[in-house]
Amino acid sequence: MAGARKGRRNVHVRGKEIEADSITPEQLMAFQVGGGTMVGGVVGGEEFFTFTPNSNQNIKPSIDAKKMLNTIENEYVARGLERQKNLLFTEKPEIEIEDESGDEDGDLEEVVEKDFERAGMNAGLFASMKMSYNDIYGWGCYLMQPEWIRDMDGVIRPGKFMRLAPESFMNPPKDTSGYIGDDILQGIGSRNGVIEFNQTQNDGVIKRLNGVIMMRDPSVPGICGRSKLKSLVPVVSFLSLCYKSQGQVINRQGAPVLFIQFNAEPIQVAGKRDDIEHAKKIIQYWGKESQYILRPNMTPVKLDFAENTVTLKTIEMLKKDIDDHFNPTVFLSDTERGGGAARIDTMKLFIQDAHRMLEDNWEPVVNTYLELNGYDGETVELNLPDAEPDRAQINLQRAQAIDTMGIGTMDEKRVLSGLVEATPEILAEIEKERETRAKMIPGATLGQSQDPVVDGKKGGRPADPISEKQKNGE
Repeated sequence: MAGARKGRRNVHVRGKEIEADSITPEQLMAFQVGGGTMVGGVVGGEEFFTFTPNSNQNIKPSIDAKKMLNTIENEYVARGLERQKNLLFTEKPEIEIEDESGDEDGDLEEVVEKDFERAGMNAGLFASMKMSYNDIYGWGCYLMQPEWIRDMDGVIRPGKFMRLAPESFMNPPKDTSGYIGDDILQGIGSRNGVIEFNQTQNDGVIKRLNGVIMMRDPSVPGICGRSKLKSLVPVVSFLSLCYKSQGQVINRQGAPVLFIQFNAEPIQVAGKRDDIEHAKKIIQYWGKESQYILRPNMTPVKLDFAENTVTLKTIEMLKKDIDDHFNPTVFLSDTERGGGAARIDTMKLFIQDAHRMLEDNWEPVVNTYLELNGYDGETVELNLPDAEPDRAQINLQRAQAIDTMGIGTMDEKRVLSGLVEATPEILAEIEKERETRAKMIPGATLGQSQDPVVDGKKGGRPADPISEKQKNGE
């Protein structure tokens, strides 16, 4: 065992270097892990592990563009991002343009809106803003090359917004002298204070592009911003591993693990397939669609593994982690997430922050349209309407609570319920409805959810007098 410790004379225990000879042979263990050596043992009653990579080992970033793309394309991640977009993009953006005097130019707004709706890759401004949110959230930035076209009247209009796939910028340029690239999108970097965009073409050639517009969240660091899905990369990787493991379990149900036991000494004949070779072939190739003949001295032994639900539980846990990632209210308490004001405020703040970030990135694009067409002094403001998540449901609950406690007026309850204040005409209609309801349902008042009781059964309808006469032959 002394030879087993050769080359590992010193190890580290909680930051302190000690002599490996102080570890007993029974306590020392070593095994190869990823091109390095993991050493573990017990010193003074304390367990330790230390990892030493090989000197020639190339340490690569743990997360690269390929892993990011695999995470973004994951079904559960894509589903969560789609839910977020449905929450954020409920209406088209409004374009507001003011002249030098601060007056709104409605005619110019209408022209600009129509031109930008025709722009994009057959999508328009609204769809392009959705795509930009996808890339900024997933990659940290949105990349595009806008095209401007002069028509017969001399007006310069947006042709299309050519989205550039972020994953096509994963490789750095060949000349990296003075170049500082992004950690993930290494084709985007800074050289002498100038941002470069080096795209890998379909033929593998890396080409530097000009005229690229990069949109990102200005509140986060990094050349390309920061992907909000980066934390999900190990989760998705582990989820894929669990699915693969579960698939192996399913395959084993059709072709269980099989061993062959010899009941007598295996026969070995030179030049012919002996018993051992025959047994190896059976074990290697047998399956649900292939059968083999056992020799008299062979007995199949099937290993029965108890069904393990750990993998399935792990899959559900990882799926929940992904769902929680896309839930802005996940850090609130259960009571607050159930529909309280804190949940509403958190959702509203999330929507507003996302909208302001997108508006700030796209306003310069619309402003370029005005500059190219000679509109000096006009200012552009984009406005994505903010949704009010579940506010109506909260107000309805408040109206019901006020009614139950008897502490509010009719108009206060009507406003909370989404109705206008009661005019004399509305009050007359309410009184008429109250009288009608009292006749149909004895003892019921307007506002109660009491069902009529007919023939001793709740939820029935009052009998029709004419129908009753016809049944009785009258």
